[in-house]
Amino acid sequence: MERIAIGTVLALVGLVGTAAAQQVSLSVRATTPLTASLDVGGTLANQVQAVGALPTSGSVYAQTPPTPASVLGCRAWFWWNLQPCSAQDPGRAVASCGFAGMLEYNAGAATGSVGAHELVFDVTATAPRSVWLDIDVTAWVVGASAATTWEVDVGDDGSIEAQLGSGHVQVLRNVGVIPLPIRVRCSAAMAVPNPTWSTGASMDGDITIAVTPENRVDIQQTVIGCGALPLVCEPVFAHQGVQLQPVGIGPLAVVVLGLQQQPWVFTNLFGSGCVVMPSLDVLLLVDGPFDLPIPASVRPFTCHAQIVHAMPWFGGYTLATTEAYRIFAH
Repeated sequence: MERIAIGTVLALVGLVGTAAAQQVSLSVRATTPLTASLDVGGTLANQVQAVGALPTSGSVYAQTPPTPASVLGCRAWFWWNLQPCSAQDPGRAVASCGFAGMLEYNAGAATGSVGAHELVFDVTATAPRSVWLDIDVTAWVVGASAATTWEVDVGDDGSIEAQLGSGHVQVLRNVGVIPLPIRVRCSAAMAVPNPTWSTGASMDGDITIAVTPENRVDIQQTVIGCGALPLVCEPVFAHQGVQLQPVGIGPLAVVVLGLQQQPWVFTNLFGSGCVVMPSLDVLLLVDGPFDLPIPASVRPFTCHAQIVHAMPWFGGYTLATTEAYRIFAH
């Protein structure tokens, strides 16, 4: 039975690179004009972004000229940004937007605002899959009367999944080639009757939507490493399994995959006791991130993973270990 299980591990390793990697992508579009506006003692400033597809990052920015009493002038702006998954972070893509502003003036009433406006983040995948949406909403205003609206509508169906005051919200959704729209509604304004350097006003707020894969994998660290090479183990979008990501790697690194915990200890040249946690069922040389796809056909499936590597030591090398992980795919 154990020989069959070891064969399964080797088969999973053999799946790496045999199929086209799945991808998750983000895009953003304005469904109303995006605006930033100021009225500072009768001096007006505004900027408008037209409806339509938006670049990966950008902003609308309004500013009044500096004065002797207001070195920076008054400002209000709205920004957006897309951070796609990358080789350094293959299990996370982030969409975010936010607003900020400051009123500083020596005479006359002043107001600043962004919105009310709406934009939509679209999430697509090359093949159907489940993803987690981790949504965080923040906003604050200092020294002014203000009205702020932040709303996140996942699926653009009229229901509000997150808003100002809701804190951290996690939502599970299915994505595919048809975009999953996430509508964001924003309106923020501040006003003071006579702002000065010491009695001005400021506002700030942002929404962050992190997209991560739901690969039905539980990951538990079982032992710390004895070297300086951290190891990250996380689900990835490319397949339904995990990736081991050593942060920096030496001239020699070996992935140890085991069907069970069978710890053994060695002492390296700088006197540390190093624990190798997995049973020594499969040993593989690696020179970077290591993928372990886990398709539905082999689940439920459990294995243990760790990296043993060479570490510089006084002009030579000694052996060290990374963290070890228990990986359970259900």
